[in-house]
Parts: sequence; structure tokens; C-alpha cells
Amino acid sequence: MTDAAPTPQDAASELDCLMAIGAMAGRVAHEINNPLASIQNAFMLIKDAIPPTHPHYAYVGAIEREIQRIANVTRRLTESYRPERDRSVGVAVSAIVVDAITMATETSSPPVRFDVDNAVHDSFGGPAGLLRHALHRVFDAVARSGRLDGPVRVVVASHGGRLQVTVTYRARSTSPPTEHVQFPHRLIAVLGGTFDLRLSEPDQKELTVHVPMIAHAGAAT
Repeated sequence: MTDAAPTPQDAASELDCLMAIGAMAGRVAHEINNPLASIQNAFMLIKDAIPPTHPHYAYVGAIEREIQRIANVTRRLTESYRPERDRSVGVAVSAIVVDAITMATETSSPPVRFDVDNAVHDSFGGPAGLLRHALHRVFDAVARSGRLDGPVRVVVASHGGRLQVTVTYRARSTSPPTEHVQFPHRLIAVLGGTFDLRLSEPDQKELTVHVPMIAHAGAAT
């Protein structure tokens, strides 16, 4: 089951809400980064002062991993929500796709390889940040969908004024494939697009995102 397509008025309202949430997340991440840098520096001094023979030395690695985990979260937030780009139009489609894949591969374990065939050299006329975030959620969902057999193939094309991103991959998973891609449905719909899933073979899945190359009605500011 998918949500009904939002009306232009609802889409514009949701875009504004998503932009506000993204901007807030970016500001919070920025505020966290400064004290986090101080914590990292202080921790390195403490780490160097604790000998491996100390009875609590085992906690050093755990603390370091948690500090790095928080640093990764704040970095992804600041990269995902960039005010100068999220409301801007005219960002190259290739740059949006590469950004989204980069964010997905940084968090995938084991590493996932994406092979990209991009035939679109135009710029996206809608909110670049939301499209980047939507594609990141799709690529991330694919990376987490199960044991992948081979690389993930991404084909980027445009037809009739609409951007088409097709993701083909093989994965052995016992979970229904729609579970992994439920979140992007609404976000893509807000952008005026559609999201399709096909099972061409038992283990082969094909996801296709269609989004207008021009900003959704009422979305541009």
C-alpha cells in the first residue's frame, strides 16, 4: 500500500515542513560539532595517558567508537541539509546522484559497489536537497536489503521532462522488499514523482524513481 499522491497545496506545505526540519537538523548538528571537537581532543589526551595494562583500558576503545559514531551522524546531517543547496534549483543531476550514493556507501556494511550509467547532463529544477535525501534513502535501503550478489546498477535518464533513476540489484533477503523502501514513497510523491518496484526474477529487484525535472507546483520559493 502506498499513500495517495498529495495535492499541489499539500505538497507545497510538506516541502516547507521538510525544509524546516532539515534546516533545524543542520543547525543542531553544527552546534554539536563544536563541543564534540573539544571532547575528541580531550579524549585523545586521556587515551595517551592510559597504559594498556590499566584495568579499565577496555573502555577506551568503546568510548572512541561512540565518539566517532556521533561525529559521523553530525557530519551526515550537515552534508545532507545544506541551506545554500536545499532550496536552490539548477543543481546538476549527476552531482545529486553522486552525493546520494556517497552517503549510502559510507554507512553500508559490508561495502556496496554502485555502478552508475548517467545519461543526464541537465540540472534539476526542483529542491536539490530533497531529491538528494530521497535518493539517499533509496540507495541506503538497497544496501541494507539483504546479501547483495554483485554490484548495484544505477541508470539515470530523462524522458518527457521527467528524471528517471532505475536501480537494479540482486539480493537474498527474507523480508518483503517494500519494507525497505517505505519511507521514500511519500517524499518522492511530495516532489511530484512516483516510485515503482518490480521483481524481474526471484532474487533480482528493480526500483524506479520518476521525478519531474522542473520544480513541483507550489514548491519553488
